[in-house]
Amino acid sequence: MKVVFKQVDVFTSSAFNGNPLAVIMDAQGLSDEQLLAIARWTNLSETTFVLPQQHPEAD
Repeated sequence: MKVVFKQVDVFTSSAFNGNPLAVIMDAQGLSDEQLLAIARWTNLSETTFVLPQQHPEAD
């Protein structure tokens, strides 16, 4: 399985001083088990999964 992700530095204005966060760019079609495995693999306190909008007013 190939999953595109980015590790970003949040809650800071300077590099390498914030909270590291994994962002999985397209989580559509991944099972709950796969999401959990990815979150464990990143070994970060937070992992975010980007999914398509489910409500018309969402952006």
